[in-house]
Amino acid sequence: MNDQAQPMHHHGQHGDINWQPWSPDLFERARQEDKMVLVDVGAVWCHWCHVMDRTTYGDSRVTDLLNRDFLPVRIDRDERPDLDRFFQSAPTLIESRGNGWPLTMFLLPGGEPLFRATYLPPEGSDGTTGFLDLAEQLQKLYRGERHKVDETAEELRHRLQNATPPDLSGELSAELLDEAFHHMERAFDESWGGFYGREGSPKFPAPGAMEFLLAYGHRRRNESARRIARHTLTMMARGGIYDQLAGGFHRYSVDRQWRVPHFEKMLYDNAELLLCYLRAWRALGDDSLRDVAEDTMRFVDNVLSDREHGGFFGSQDADVGLSDDGDAFTWSLDEVRKVLGDSDEFRLFVDFYDVRETGQMHHDPRRNVLWQSMSVDDLAREANRSPDDVRGVLERARARMLEARSKRQQPAVDRTLYVSWNGMMIRAYVEAYWSLQRDDALEMARRTANRLLEEGRTEDGVFCHVAGRQQPWGLLEDQAWMALALVELYAATGESRYLAAAETAVEWSRENLWADDVGGFYDRPQPTGDEPDVLASATLRERPIEDSPSSSSNAVMALALKKLAMAADQPEYRQLAMRTLSAFGGVIGRLSVHGGALAHAAEVFLTGITRIVIVRTDGEADALVRAARTTYLPGKLLLVFRATDVKDRALIEQYGFDPDGPTAAYVCRGRSCQPPAFDADSLHHALRHG
Repeated sequence: MNDQAQPMHHHGQHGDINWQPWSPDLFERARQEDKMVLVDVGAVWCHWCHVMDRTTYGDSRVTDLLNRDFLPVRIDRDERPDLDRFFQSAPTLIESRGNGWPLTMFLLPGGEPLFRATYLPPEGSDGTTGFLDLAEQLQKLYRGERHKVDETAEELRHRLQNATPPDLSGELSAELLDEAFHHMERAFDESWGGFYGREGSPKFPAPGAMEFLLAYGHRRRNESARRIARHTLTMMARGGIYDQLAGGFHRYSVDRQWRVPHFEKMLYDNAELLLCYLRAWRALGDDSLRDVAEDTMRFVDNVLSDREHGGFFGSQDADVGLSDDGDAFTWSLDEVRKVLGDSDEFRLFVDFYDVRETGQMHHDPRRNVLWQSMSVDDLAREANRSPDDVRGVLERARARMLEARSKRQQPAVDRTLYVSWNGMMIRAYVEAYWSLQRDDALEMARRTANRLLEEGRTEDGVFCHVAGRQQPWGLLEDQAWMALALVELYAATGESRYLAAAETAVEWSRENLWADDVGGFYDRPQPTGDEPDVLASATLRERPIEDSPSSSSNAVMALALKKLAMAADQPEYRQLAMRTLSAFGGVIGRLSVHGGALAHAAEVFLTGITRIVIVRTDGEADALVRAARTTYLPGKLLLVFRATDVKDRALIEQYGFDPDGPTAAYVCRGRSCQPPAFDADSLHHALRHG
């Protein structure tokens, strides 16, 4: 495979624009020089950010204007998710349009948001506004109607400083879960799977909702919930959002059929979906779901893993150049013919993956996104051959196509190690260790955790957002995901330092992020004065409850607390999990797909975590471990203790089990445990009826 292109770093320098760092001095300078601040929020993987870099910020008129009349600032949304969240949703003095990336934000010297837009060409045409016109209009307003602007800014500042977080609390109940399910059922796209299936509307994976539907379907024996999860996961895996050759998921689909994706591949999507497919395989027994999980792991291992040192990279770009749109992943009919020849393989491949003279890509209509247009059985019937025969031909064709694709210039990989995203992948790899019996997955999870404990924390044991960088630190998403990942890793390895690190992150969050008045956790600590307070500090903090796009941090923290309560035998963490979820009890039922992770956390909380403790006294525990590993049980925590290990022996006695009897498995809910199971059948029975 040829060398990968360097990432087109959105936050790198471009042209001669004098980009400023985000710092406390910025607004001090803005006030002294009486200049507005232009904030440009983008990302390494964002196609339109690269286009705006070239077309707009590469235009000498824009460069001159920004350097003369504004203080321009660049922010990477992955590196500063807290600031991105604020700018995407902040109220503006002038009614604004659009959010997403690139985000173009004009601020007054005091930091008040004046106007927000997304991609802006240098000049407008056909009714669209251009950057130069907009900047000029805003300058005119700022210079010519200063009194009015200042008055409105003062009103906004007053409103925000006196804003109180809404009370979203409510009692947790099984009815809430029923309500959440019915909302998802109504939003379900019967034809193509997923949710909100309007023609031409984009579709995003919803791993939080999938987890909820699997758990709810299992516990309630609700076939409709299981069917929604199965159909959605199956259709996504057949679509172009899934890389049919190399495995792994692109960011989202621009159509309801999952056919044409935005081609960047994010670590967070692949982490949550890997976990989802593994659990769905266990819950639904469909081996094709396991195949997707294994191929996704192969992609992550090959492209997003630092195998030598541990750690997972942030993303793989969509493009290798500014004029292409996923060209590294798409094919013309001629290109396929060149690889496969005019053969049997070629004919079956183009039928199965719907490769035509005219494909789906607007920028180059010859290019096709590969997607499975029919089942293997249907193709076998059409070709009058056996399904196994067809499967073998397609497998050989795929291998040849992937080899040919790997000779193309590959999209760049952003090698940044985001701590929260790595926590997601540690958890997914621990799940792969349990489900697929992959020791290499556990080894990679462990190596990654060790690296993050070394490079991704402050001296106080608080997680930073980027490994190797001290700023920003203390974000809820990093504490929550790492706490959950470390509890799971402790369960898989028995290494108590992982449990201790999880407790430190949770304790710090309780001290510094808990919302005393309304409950739940804020996404970040109070500003400390070493960074600009754009408006009132309250407006920079919110309590994340929606999955946007990965699971909400309050849901993840609630799950981490519940598991920590069981693993560390600390009931007060269970109490805190309940208070966290109750803080949002008033909306959990109504958030539908967007609140999938919160509904899942509430489901696990209300049903309870099942702790399976295997006490290994005579070395013969493999059958029991396999039975515990492979049984689908939402909110399961499996602990294996060796009676020969001094520390384990102390824990066995603390739990009240017998360290000197035969090897046994104990299935426990809260503090009550069923009688010991000595063989796999008894354990299966206990898990099914426990």
